[in-house]
Amino acid sequence: QSGSAYNYHVAGIGRDSLSDLNQKQSKTINTTNEVTIGLGGIYDKNSDNTNEFENDGDFLVWGSNNAVYTGTSTNTVTIATGITTTLTRVDRKWRIEEKTEVGSSDVRDVYVSIPEAAFSGFTKTADEEYVLIVADAETFLDADIIDVLPLKSDGAGNLKTWYDFDGLKFFTFGKAPKLTGDRAIDITNGDYLVGESALNLNINEFTISAWVKIAPGSTTRTVMSKGDKLQIRINAQEEVEVMVDDTVTPRFTSDMQLSDSKWHHIAFVYSSGTVYLYIDGILDKSEQDVLPPTPNFNKYAVGSLYIDKDNISNPLLGEVDEIYVWDQELSAEQVRFLMNQEIERLDVSGTDYVQGKVIPGNSIANVAGTIPWSNLKAYYDFNSFYGSTVEGLTDDRNFLRLRYLDKDKTLISTQTAPLPYVTTANGVWNTAGIWANNTVQLLPNSVGLDGTTVIGWNIVEIDHEISSGDNDISLNGLISNNAKLIIADPNETLDEDNSGQSLTIRNYIELDGVIDLVGESQLIQTEDSIIDADSGG
Repeated sequence: QSGSAYNYHVAGIGRDSLSDLNQKQSKTINTTNEVTIGLGGIYDKNSDNTNEFENDGDFLVWGSNNAVYTGTSTNTVTIATGITTTLTRVDRKWRIEEKTEVGSSDVRDVYVSIPEAAFSGFTKTADEEYVLIVADAETFLDADIIDVLPLKSDGAGNLKTWYDFDGLKFFTFGKAPKLTGDRAIDITNGDYLVGESALNLNINEFTISAWVKIAPGSTTRTVMSKGDKLQIRINAQEEVEVMVDDTVTPRFTSDMQLSDSKWHHIAFVYSSGTVYLYIDGILDKSEQDVLPPTPNFNKYAVGSLYIDKDNISNPLLGEVDEIYVWDQELSAEQVRFLMNQEIERLDVSGTDYVQGKVIPGNSIANVAGTIPWSNLKAYYDFNSFYGSTVEGLTDDRNFLRLRYLDKDKTLISTQTAPLPYVTTANGVWNTAGIWANNTVQLLPNSVGLDGTTVIGWNIVEIDHEISSGDNDISLNGLISNNAKLIIADPNETLDEDNSGQSLTIRNYIELDGVIDLVGESQLIQTEDSIIDADSGG
């Protein structure tokens, strides 16, 4: 079809000083159920919009084909080899074109809004989201599609999102079902994920954490960022660096090095001027008299330093999983409790709090149970996807865009971080081969990267016959599924005279198997540790 097929409900925004035009948002007056597009946001009236075009002669013009707001045409988006999300499109589509008089100029982010009532004949299920679909051809073949982005309610009956339309593009709307699976993100050269600019940190207290796996390298690699003055990154020596209001000098650098190509948990806690850095639950260091980060308008990004679409650098060159941003300081105990499990909402009398998916929340063992879910400002477990985005699991539901503005969305890998640790065969505890993903994980209850501290707070799920070997075992949680755990000194006869080993559980046991305490071996449950009432062992 030619451009003339899109001559319905034509509208535009732009600036032209000769005609005294400075139109920052626009919508056709011909019909109610049409798109509104605004520069940097949508306001009650044009004069309320304080955003400015870069240059005189910047324009963005669009029109539709006037088709219906229903349809059955479908597409897929590939996010990994053999893994695709799906969508169904409405028949109405739009042609949108950016025109600039200054060659280097750009009409950057605009907000696209449409009344939710437009989709009254195109209803979605609870596991679907209405989405904006952007393509570089009007045919909307799979190969044409650039981005598929969920729309969010503005609270006034409209659905909206933001986008940067360059040159000539086509867009439409649709609905996309949720795709689920235990995944992680794999960042190679050129990869990145982009989120919202509204994510700013509490100036009094916050916690940021993630699981990270990197190979040794000689470059700076960003785990997550909000502009170049707020980053958590890995330097060329594999140390964790935190940039705060400085583009050159890190405010904080770890002593431990992530140099073994295995998964490690990083948690950065800020509390009224004091910062704490934990690696695998071990306090690496703390510093006092640290000013909080200054709020900024940069977009939150994962896996690279993202300034704008033309300035993306420092790819992680590794994998990342289970990202949290809390408006609350977490204690060392809470950091360790949450380290080996994903989280979910715990409803207490109509208010949502935090619980782990492994250790249940409605017990004294849940040391995160006092944290309101509303204090969680960003949470990505990378297990659910809509279109070309990762689902945000907080109240704000801020989605992460996979390689925004790029057709290649293949960033997804299989989850291999210990969430929790799981056995795959019979054997001795400290034998790598009995644990899933053992080549990319520290063994549970092993010595941390500081070379001295035993990580005594892992969560482990066993499905086999496992013997303790010549070491005491300390865990936060043990789930025994019709398995057998033998606690004994292997250098002595396995009888009542065996001098034994200890098994210490700090929080929780679910025992549907057997714990064989040989000789003098002991099961030690610390204060507030519980055995699940449903245990059948």
